Amino acid sequence: MNRVLICACILTFGLISACKSSDEQKSVLPKSIKVEQIGELASVVKSYTGSVQANQSSKLAFKMGGLIQNSYVASGQSVKKGELLIELDPQEVILDCNAKRVAMATQNEALKRAERLYERNAISKQEYETIQASYESAKSAYEIAERNVADTKIYAPFDGFILDKFVNQYDRVMAGTPVLEIVNPKDLEIKFTVPESNALFFTKETELFVEFDTYKGELFKCKLKQLISASPDGAGIPFKLEIVDPNFDLAKYRVAVGFSCNIIANIVNTQYSNLYSLPISSVVPASTGSGTYVMVYNPSTSTVKRVEVEMAPIVIEDGRVAVKGNLAKSDQVVVAGASLLNDNQKVNVLSK
Repeated sequence: MNRVLICACILTFGLISACKSSDEQKSVLPKSIKVEQIGELASVVKSYTGSVQANQSSKLAFKMGGLIQNSYVASGQSVKKGELLIELDPQEVILDCNAKRVAMATQNEALKRAERLYERNAISKQEYETIQASYESAKSAYEIAERNVADTKIYAPFDGFILDKFVNQYDRVMAGTPVLEIVNPKDLEIKFTVPESNALFFTKETELFVEFDTYKGELFKCKLKQLISASPDGAGIPFKLEIVDPNFDLAKYRVAVGFSCNIIANIVNTQYSNLYSLPISSVVPASTGSGTYVMVYNPSTSTVKRVEVEMAPIVIEDGRVAVKGNLAKSDQVVVAGASLLNDNQKVNVLSK
């Protein structure tokens, strides 16, 4: 009986020791974490999607309404400056012009008679000036009618191609309604939209490059045509670029209006030289007080260190925040579970 009791005690003690040893082994296992390298706000590389547009473009419209009699071009067609593109039926305008010419001639004869009568004091000065005013009015009406005849035709204002055609033959159009859009394919610009949170980093010193989807890997230097600080439709701030790279040649690189492209911006702004960009998930509120901190990973020792940081009042997109503190641009911070870690704690970095 005693022998059985002793064996049971030994077995129980062994089991307890084994469990304790297992728990201790688990407690010393390093925690698994995810890290991300911080970013300097003073030097940021951003990329945006843009499109090629014509710097010189024009929507053409008639100054009067009428019926389209002839259209000599189609969308995508190349044209030369001064080439006739489209015309209205001029019949009504010509008839009106002829009537205005007859009316002017009639008033001209009346003015000549009035001049002779006025010289002989047969009519008063007031009567003469009334007839003279009628002639000037008729002359002005005729000149307008002549211009109207000329305005029934639209000519190409510059060399280019027809980007779009909005009407067809025998359509009736109103005055001022666009009928054609012509662009100059040799005068291009790049347009892209920047989120409001990014726009404050752009300066005239920002290095900008464009990469066309049809020529991957080739970057062409650009410059900002203008700095805009307003968002017209709330969807971001539009920017326009001019290609200034001497290696860019339209004869070699077949780039046209409507092509998509990628804009790379090397943003340098010394105003933010002491600020860093971090994922918001890496910033931990202090358990006491109002401070915040991050856990910085040391790859040489596989440990983490607590570093106090201060939030900056700058909005950054993609779930990131701006902070300042005793950080370096090469630092990596814990992006998940930082609040559960202690100084000098061993950790295991999970691969992405």
